[in-house]
Amino acid sequence: MSNFQRIAFSTTLAWVICLLITTQFTHAQDVIGFVDRPIALKFAGLDNQSFKGSVSVLTRAGWSASQQQSLQADHHGDVFFTPCTEGLHAITTAIDGKAVTVKMLAVTAPSKVSDDAILKALPHHGNELLAGKPITIVAMGDSVTATGIYHKLLVMMLREATGNDQITLHVKAHPGKSVDATVRTFDTDIRPLMPDIGLLMYGLNDQGVGGAMDVYLKQTQWICEQLQSAFKTDMILLQPTPHIENEQTAFRTVAYAQALRHLGENLSLPVVPTFDAIWGDGGSTLSQSMQRLWPLYPPHYRKTWQSLLDTQGKGDTIHPNILGHLKMAKALFKTLTGQPDQLKALQIKAKNAWTDTGMVTQLQVTNTTNSHRSGDLDVFSAGDFDQPLASRLAYDLRPQASEKWTIHWPAIKYPTDLLQLPASSFITHEQPFLAITDHANNQLSVQAVQTQRAGSLHYPPQRIVTDSNTFHIQMRDGHSRVIQSMDLPENQQVGVMPLVTSHQNQTATARLSFTQFAQAIIGKANIDGQLDEWQEHTFSPLGQPSQACWVRGPTDFRDSIEACNPSFAFKSDDDGLYMAIKVTGLVDSDQLTVFFDPRPAEELGQPGGYYWINAGFKNGRFTATRGETSPRVRIASAMKRDGDLTTIEMFIPYATFKQTRWPTSQDMGLSLWWRHKDEQGSTHLQWSDRGHPWNAMHYGVLRRVSSPNENLPYLVQIWP
Repeated sequence: MSNFQRIAFSTTLAWVICLLITTQFTHAQDVIGFVDRPIALKFAGLDNQSFKGSVSVLTRAGWSASQQQSLQADHHGDVFFTPCTEGLHAITTAIDGKAVTVKMLAVTAPSKVSDDAILKALPHHGNELLAGKPITIVAMGDSVTATGIYHKLLVMMLREATGNDQITLHVKAHPGKSVDATVRTFDTDIRPLMPDIGLLMYGLNDQGVGGAMDVYLKQTQWICEQLQSAFKTDMILLQPTPHIENEQTAFRTVAYAQALRHLGENLSLPVVPTFDAIWGDGGSTLSQSMQRLWPLYPPHYRKTWQSLLDTQGKGDTIHPNILGHLKMAKALFKTLTGQPDQLKALQIKAKNAWTDTGMVTQLQVTNTTNSHRSGDLDVFSAGDFDQPLASRLAYDLRPQASEKWTIHWPAIKYPTDLLQLPASSFITHEQPFLAITDHANNQLSVQAVQTQRAGSLHYPPQRIVTDSNTFHIQMRDGHSRVIQSMDLPENQQVGVMPLVTSHQNQTATARLSFTQFAQAIIGKANIDGQLDEWQEHTFSPLGQPSQACWVRGPTDFRDSIEACNPSFAFKSDDDGLYMAIKVTGLVDSDQLTVFFDPRPAEELGQPGGYYWINAGFKNGRFTATRGETSPRVRIASAMKRDGDLTTIEMFIPYATFKQTRWPTSQDMGLSLWWRHKDEQGSTHLQWSDRGHPWNAMHYGVLRRVSSPNENLPYLVQIWP
């Protein structure tokens, strides 16, 4: 099993656990209070009794030694316990001969905040918060947000620090999903709440499923801009946290965390260092560093009042427990109140260059502390943690002194090798992220660094609609724009082409994919699986070799194209779409998802909401159901078999994508994703996408036409 498969499997397993298991840790009380203040705990059966309790506290360092304490229960069985230190407290006593443990979380009370710091972090609603006016906070994110309490702890701290008790919290989280889940549910989940403060935390699943980093960042930016435009929402971005299952997953999210920091700087938004807040100082080795994180993770995400110390490290290595969420909440509070991050001891810069032996990264490390520092570095590509690019790079630096190394990329000998990297990779081909571990003073810290491009010549990402086989694309040479003429192959509806251009000892590479618009001819069809009414249609291909790709790049397990070669066509009438599919091969285990983006034509290819239907074969039938963003609609379907050929028809009401008619622009965003399973593996066939399809940014276009003879343009996409 590859490293990527291990990460994807473990992430998927965590999602399954999140969905299936609903038990609650029975003896934990959801009691949270401040240090040095009495907190009421319930000990049933000890009314009006004095008793001895054994008190132990879980902190990042582990469980403290137990201490005996005299306690008094009132006539309700309430025991007022005053914690003297921050952490997860366990108070154990004997009741009727049985040990009973009650747990509570003690939080250090924050001091009064600086008004100026709050106004800097919350420029639009900080004054309202400080003045005691009603404030609405919305926490958006994945399962870490759904299962945790960092947002609740933040509200508790803000109420204490500002005296404002009119703070309302809403949690809108999507376990197992990436940031597009908030994008596509924005109008229904987020907009009606009109938030004053928005907390946004994604990245674990975006990285885990192989999603493109640029898509993650653009969708994050879209959410921020939508809220700021509509409600002047003060947005705070939270970095994804570590995944401590093994050494290959431990800091898989660190590049996403760093990229989010870059985005925050570009948008002038606060970014919370939640990755570092959980990671802490680390240990003498990576293995020891993960073990030191056991107090901050639970045996199961429902057992957040326990830790991996209880199970010798076995359990949920993705979702921090209640103590982990306290660390996150404190980092969030510090960010909002202007308390600076702790700077990394080493400042690391990286620049790429081409040599006779291939691509190299020139690494410069500077000691930013006021003390002499010595240690060693391991340098990884942020997409592959199995084998470091360089290991045990020893340094010995006086304060402010620097040292340099040259790091070789063994798999990148020539610029054209960049074309073999995953099309959807977050490692941009000429500016890859490095993940670097720093071993010093028996501690291991982690940071990500984005390298600078080798040379100035490059292709930026582009989305072009052209009516001609000859068209123009852009290149960049520094700040200069270079226009390049391109020709598409004749009589070919879809395809992928390499782009390789050399100029003044520089070489730029990218992929170009082209997809001709699909047509929806005005008319109707009988949903019977026969395609008699479709003879005039030009079917769009979905099974070409160039369409067999997934997040790790082109992958085709079919013995031949005829093993699974779907194609499709559409009709459009007043009530909805008719869809026809022809597919060859043994497809009884196959599945299809069809995505629709009904926004105005000028918004297609941008982040935004979308709709979909899920379809597939079961018990000799083909059925289709709506996706989660659609209202309840019935999608009629039928199929016929004739030897190796299967024909399918569906009727998809416009209500599926919350419309009553076809878009006035005559164009609709469209994407299709067919999963074909055989003994060799799963082949993913994508009409216009070349990576993870759960976003609207790479959809093709379905155009409504009155005649099958109308010329249809091409969508050209440049994938650098």
